Amino acid sequence: MASSDLRTGALSGNSMTERGIREYLNFGSDWSWETDSTGFITTISEQFFDVMQLKPDAVIGKRRIALVSEIEIAAKPEKWRKPIEAWESRQPMRNLEVEVDGPDGTPLFFVVNCIPTFTNAGEFNGYLGSDRGITAQKTAQLNQHQEQQRLRDSEIRSKAMLNAIGDAVITLDTDGIIQSFSPAAERIFGLNAYETINQSFGILLVEQARAEYAQHITDFMESGDMTIIGKRQEVMALHADGTTLPIELTLNWMEVQDGVMLLLSCHDISKRKMAEQARVNLERELLQSQKLESLGTLSGGMAHEINTPVQFLADNMRFLNESFSEINGVLLQFSKFFASLVTGGHRSSDAKETLSLLESAEIAFLCDEIPLAIGQSIEGIDRISQIVHAIKEFSHPSQQEKTLADINHAIETTLTVSQNQWKNVAELITDYDASLPAVPCVLGAFNQVILNLILNSSHAIEETGVKGEITVRTAQRGSSVEIVVEDNGAGIPADIQEKIFEPFFTTKGPGKGTGQGLSIAHTNITKMHGGRISVESEVGKGTVFTIILPLESETELETID
Repeated sequence: MASSDLRTGALSGNSMTERGIREYLNFGSDWSWETDSTGFITTISEQFFDVMQLKPDAVIGKRRIALVSEIEIAAKPEKWRKPIEAWESRQPMRNLEVEVDGPDGTPLFFVVNCIPTFTNAGEFNGYLGSDRGITAQKTAQLNQHQEQQRLRDSEIRSKAMLNAIGDAVITLDTDGIIQSFSPAAERIFGLNAYETINQSFGILLVEQARAEYAQHITDFMESGDMTIIGKRQEVMALHADGTTLPIELTLNWMEVQDGVMLLLSCHDISKRKMAEQARVNLERELLQSQKLESLGTLSGGMAHEINTPVQFLADNMRFLNESFSEINGVLLQFSKFFASLVTGGHRSSDAKETLSLLESAEIAFLCDEIPLAIGQSIEGIDRISQIVHAIKEFSHPSQQEKTLADINHAIETTLTVSQNQWKNVAELITDYDASLPAVPCVLGAFNQVILNLILNSSHAIEETGVKGEITVRTAQRGSSVEIVVEDNGAGIPADIQEKIFEPFFTTKGPGKGTGQGLSIAHTNITKMHGGRISVESEVGKGTVFTIILPLESETELETID
């Protein structure tokens, strides 16, 4: 290196060996430097001042070690122990990484190489060295390290999150092959991750669900059909022990470096289903309990309804029995009289006796009354049969699945059962739509709703003290059926109308109502039937309950007459 490339300073020796060493050290470096035998910098390249933005007097005459950050030396004593020892013992230093503070306070990194120089007499002359900046490489390495650490931290957080959440998370490739299987998935399906990786996700589902979901994935990958993407779907899954369990499955997707990854989240809904079934069972028991309670309330009236035809039936049977005895006596007398005529042994007194018996039996009267008695008896038997059949239909435990039923007939049955509750307080008017189609419903639950509304209407009319009217109407409204129960009773105050469907809410006095009737009616119509029930009322004018039941059903149903 020419002397003009160096800052002014004394050089101890000008041999070719030293000059060659300078050129060698300067090759591939950013700058070179020299110190005297006491370690003070005597010469340093111009590039140093450009990089560090320092003036020569801030460096020349300073100890070489002073250019290194004191913080760096204090923070890394083990790193600097050997270089300092080598410096003090006048040994060469090779590839020593040095961190110094840059002009703006940011760290700069260099690789230092230096060798001691000696005079021709063998006396220590100082150090001759060069520095090569590696800040860019160190920054890149640091950034790479930080990115790797960030990815590791992200992976740790992701795993921690997957371990913490209760839902199974499963990733698939575009062919539906399992790529990852979270700890929650292991718990839900009873399988270890190593048993599922590179297996088709279909091993987790029952056959029908397997085929359907495979088709959804195919449709999405081939045509971009997003129908199922992001939507929760209840399916039956397979557990490792061979049992099935209900899960809620959601399919999503995300772009990754080499294409598309499918993401399945699975939520075990076994407990929810068990709770729902327990609720259904409780509602069923509650419905049956209220039905029996209603029958208990109605039993006195129904006994009276049955007793009336039984009573006149018994009277008619006694009348027919007595009439038969009289007719039988007349027939025996005629038989005796005709026998005497045939044998020729008849007497005039026999004829008189026969005529007298015929007159006393009042045969003409009996001929008029006996047919009437028989007709009344048949009518009484039919009435009893109707009441008993209605009680049987109403009280029989019904299935909880919807069936197609004749709503008009169901209402008529309920009116028959409850007749004694309303006949003395109201005139009941029915207006049935004869063209009404069969309606999907849970018949027992529907009957209970109608009974509750009829009893409410009769109680509301009873409060007025005058005989009123209850009107029951049915009609088809598009794809629904409308059932209206209307009365001209006392009415419901506006401030409590929104509460009447709440459990245990009642306006009746103690012992006259549990507050469950309308609550159960609301549950039966909305939850069991997917319908609506509403109320309109005005105090002093009456109340109208309107029920809307959908005609459409998702499955084909059996018809009940």
